[in-house]
Amino acid sequence: MQGKIAGIVSFQRSGEPGADNADFFIRGVGTFGANNRSLILIDNIEVSADVLTRLPVDDIENFSILWDATAVYGSRGANGVMLVTTKTGREGSAKISFRTEQRISTPTQKLKIADPVTWMKMFNEAVTTRNPLDLEPYSQAKIENTQAGNAPIAYPAVDWLNELTRQSTTT
Repeated sequence: MQGKIAGIVSFQRSGEPGADNADFFIRGVGTFGANNRSLILIDNIEVSADVLTRLPVDDIENFSILWDATAVYGSRGANGVMLVTTKTGREGSAKISFRTEQRISTPTQKLKIADPVTWMKMFNEAVTTRNPLDLEPYSQAKIENTQAGNAPIAYPAVDWLNELTRQSTTT
């Protein structure tokens, strides 16, 4: 509704799954106290914003916004009223609707990580730069065996980023 109807302010307090419902205000806040939310009626039954959020868009036939409905709904309508009407059954042959969605997610950036041989060489260089008398943690033999791929159990060269992450995922 944000951006579609003038006078509605909506914002999302959290991105946490299950707690990501948007709060919205019609004409701002007209009352103070514990209940300063807009009145939401789905098929003339008062519901919370959580119920409205979970209502599938395909089930809505129409909705209306009453900016100031205190004459009809009393003080509960002072912050505006949203009237939502859901679709109902109709006489005639059955009509079946089907909708499917699929999303493919891929990383927007790929991390550039040094391979094991480069990392060992850079680590040795960092140690000797700080103290030239320190021993290098990785011997030249270990670096050469890792680079040659000799005995992969003793000298592993695993690309953990590639092993632990997927290139894309579907939902």
